[in-house]
Amino acid sequence: MLFLVFAAMLTPNDIGNVAPLWNELILGDSPEIVAEKLGKLPEVSKIKVKRSIKAGKEPDVDINLVGAGYEILGDAYQINPVFNAGKLKFVKLSTGQTCRNTAFTRYASLTDALRAKYPNVAHEGFEQKDKGAFIQAELDHLNGRRGSLYTALTNGVTTVHVTVEILTIARPSINYNGNAITRSLNDLQWSIYRTQLQACGGTGDQRAMISINYHSAENFNAMIETVKATMTDEKEMAKDRL
Repeated sequence: MLFLVFAAMLTPNDIGNVAPLWNELILGDSPEIVAEKLGKLPEVSKIKVKRSIKAGKEPDVDINLVGAGYEILGDAYQINPVFNAGKLKFVKLSTGQTCRNTAFTRYASLTDALRAKYPNVAHEGFEQKDKGAFIQAELDHLNGRRGSLYTALTNGVTTVHVTVEILTIARPSINYNGNAITRSLNDLQWSIYRTQLQACGGTGDQRAMISINYHSAENFNAMIETVKATMTDEKEMAKDRL
């Protein structure tokens, strides 16, 4: 699927025209400018730019939020600006692990709200809005594949790529051997797991993460074309082997 490889697609030359992304953040902003702009949000309690001494490692903006996070339609999101060559590439908001049994309803409400500002589907096939697609994503996850639901909406300048990733909290292993400390730690893991199961109406091990990714429309379109070209090349190579 095309959306699986977007995060790593852009190169320094791809950051072209200035485009608004989210909450006054603009494509190409420096980490310091991003920190200054986000620091004005009442939900941000502390913000700091971190630069690594390792060559080639992108800077990071460490953001501490008030309470559970930045609230959108009842969900709490963490804010993650993503940089490329030291310039803002896109902005990702994500919920972390939330209840899967309400994820589709929340996803549908979110995409409906976004359509008021981003009225057009970014590319053919980039709109999954029926419950059947969500059920298929759950089946994919159950069968060991990545299970995701996605929609990409645009206003021609900014493209918002919304995804739901299906997750499961793994059962702890059962430790029959080991010393008393090892068995006690295993008992603690199971106690935590049973508590988690009680959440979400008794389905607490079934989780989902909702992400909202704000790209420039130009860069999003470029990523689509790059992935399509790669897929075409792979098909041609496969023909030579058949």
